Amino acid sequence: MSAAHCTPRGVNFEAQTDTFTVGESSLTFNLAGQHKRVPMVTVICENSTNANYNMFVSSVSKTQVIVEISAAAPANLVAHIKAISTL
Repeated sequence: MSAAHCTPRGVNFEAQTDTFTVGESSLTFNLAGQHKRVPMVTVICENSTNANYNMFVSSVSKTQVIVEISAAAPANLVAHIKAISTL
């Protein structure tokens, strides 16, 4: 998992990347930022051979994001999330 966090001018911005375990359909991200409000979250899926998956955020709180996909994960399916909230 990789993560980046910054706080420019009144917003918290956080980006994380992690890889699904083969056969799983959900992935949990623990947010490192100091989000005082539930953040807006985007998710993008990346896989060189299988890009035909629907990926969505099924749960979001100030500290955690759960991402799910439409089928069991193949090898090397990566999820990139970005979370942003105001201070």
